Amino acid sequence: MTWNEPLTRKNIERVVASLHADAVLATRLVSASAGERQGGTWDTIGDSQYKAADYGFDAYGMPVTYVDFQTAPPLTTLSSSIHVVTKLYETSNATLLYTVDTETKTQDIDSTQATLMMITAPTADRLRRDGLIH
Repeated sequence: MTWNEPLTRKNIERVVASLHADAVLATRLVSASAGERQGGTWDTIGDSQYKAADYGFDAYGMPVTYVDFQTAPPLTTLSSSIHVVTKLYETSNATLLYTVDTETKTQDIDSTQATLMMITAPTADRLRRDGLIH
């Protein structure tokens, strides 16, 4: 199917017939939650330090280091938890063959791709392990 075709049973049946597929894998989002947190870990708590800006001598000939006080704010970390249900249906009579219920622990979000891989890779591994896909 193309991205702009409506996701209807008729369109799915048309694609299944054209591909001669013997099964359809459908994944449904049950729930998703997201949150944010500032700081909290060594890498994200923020920082403050003195940074040398210049060197010289004072009025008495003593060496002096001129410094700037610099601060870095804490970083905000996004996290999410996702719950999906994946079902495998036989195409000849729409019989439900298999169900995989996947719920992730709350994890930091690196990217959308990483979040998708967090769900899809374990689901595919389980389907392979149980002999449903190759």
